[in-house]
This record gives sequence, C-alpha cells and structure tokens, in this order.
Amino acid sequence: MLREKGKSFLLILVLLAVLALVGCGSPETKVSADKVVQDALAAQAGSSSYRMVVKLDASAQGTMSGSALNATLSGTVDCLFDQANKKMKGQAEADINVTGEQPMAFKAGAEVYVVDNYTYMQATVMGMSQEWTKQALPADFWQSLASDNFQMALLTSVEAEYLKEEKVGGVTCYVLDLTPDVSQLQQMLQQMLSDGSSNQGTDSEIPNLESFVKSMSFKVWIAKDTSFLTQTKIELTLSITPEALGQPANGESLTITLNLTINASDFNQSVSIQLPDEAKNADEGEGFELPF
Repeated sequence: MLREKGKSFLLILVLLAVLALVGCGSPETKVSADKVVQDALAAQAGSSSYRMVVKLDASAQGTMSGSALNATLSGTVDCLFDQANKKMKGQAEADINVTGEQPMAFKAGAEVYVVDNYTYMQATVMGMSQEWTKQALPADFWQSLASDNFQMALLTSVEAEYLKEEKVGGVTCYVLDLTPDVSQLQQMLQQMLSDGSSNQGTDSEIPNLESFVKSMSFKVWIAKDTSFLTQTKIELTLSITPEALGQPANGESLTITLNLTINASDFNQSVSIQLPDEAKNADEGEGFELPF
C-alpha cells in the first residue's frame, strides 16, 4: 500500500523543495510584503544563467510488508542553467542503503544535458552504465521553469519572517524563515497534480498534507545587494501511516526525514554548454530504471 503511494510522496517532497526556491526580497527597511516579493521575482526573472548545487540527506524508518525497514539516501546534484540559450547540464550522484526484507546498497549517478529541446542522459547504477538516451522536452518546459505566475502562486502559500544577516560564499544575505500555509499548499499541489494527470490521461490525488507532515522548516538566504536567492535549507519530518492515507490500519508505518540544502551562484555569468560527442547519436527512449 505504501509503495503504491510512493510517487505521490516524491512529488510532494519535490514541490515542497521548489516552494523554498522562490525566495523573498530585502527586509532592510520596513517595506511591504508585496515589495519584498516583487524584488525577488524581478531578480530571478532577470537571470539568464546560474549554477545550482543541491545536497540531500534523507532517511526512512518503520515497517513495510511486515518487515522492519531502515533506508538512507545521500546525494548531490550540480546543475548549470543557460536560460537565455535554453540549455542545461547536470551531474548527479547518490548513495542508497536499505535494510529489511530486501536489503540493498548501491551508488547511482547520472550525467544530463538539455540541448535543442531534448534531454540527453547517461546513468550509472551499481557500476553499470547505460548508453546515452534522449527524450523530447515538453513544449512548455522553459516557460514553466521561468514562469513568474508559477512563482507567485507558490508565494501565496508562505509567510516570511526576517531573522538576521549572514554571509554565504562571501555574499552578505538576509536570512528569512518561511512558514507555509499547509491548506493553501495542499490546494496548489493538488491543482498541479491534476494538470499533470490530465496530460497523461490519469487521475491522482495527493493525500492530506496535514495528516502526515509532522514538522517543516524552510530558511532562505537572499543576497542583500541583488535579491538573488543564494541558499535554501529545508528540514521535513513525515509520518506515513495507512490511517493518514485513508486506508485501514495494518501495522505499516514510515517516518521519513529530509534535509535539503540548495546553493545558487554564478548568476548572469558567461555559460558554455556543449553536448558531448558520444551523446549526439543517442537513441530516443525512456532511460535507465532504478532497481526498486
């Protein structure tokens, strides 16, 4: 039962992370919340290129299929975005360890390029590398990535509190504590999932966030001189039970913790992204499937 809901949980975690990426503006003077938001959105919308490094540590403990489960994931994603020329490249690495009925421990990695409206990927799992594959991008990929309206919709689900000033990578930043409005966030995520499901001909529903999100902490560091989002830290604790999902009690439960740090830099700097020669003849396909 819990495994069937896995895609919904993953979507929720990703979208919660995206929520923190929108940032807020400078609170140095007593400006209005609208002014704070507009400063940040203008800065982000005006960026033609940037680098983003994501570090993730997650764990899950509990019982699944009648067996004790203890799983950990530690990963890093390093991406360079060239929005002006609609290009991207990224490197991802992860260490995954699972104990329980089906124990496993392995490393996974991927090299990804977005060029000429195609995504090219070469993945490596358990020491096995696949051939390069490619997939066409959705028509609205770049528009969605840079959409002000999307970011504004996310900002309606948070309240920002100014904490202090700190330096990140030598840049003086305002530190803000973000508090999501869970009910508004629930509605927004459901609408986004419904839009995606209609495109795929499926019907999905996000479980009630308040029933399994036990704690959330979102903090962002915003550059004082440019209003660019420089660092984001997210801490989440989820308690996944059948009751929380509207299912009969069966003794299964998982406690999931997630710690995510996102650093952004190199805004509007010159970028050169070239597709590797070995990827140019990639076959179009679905790519590498993880063994779980």
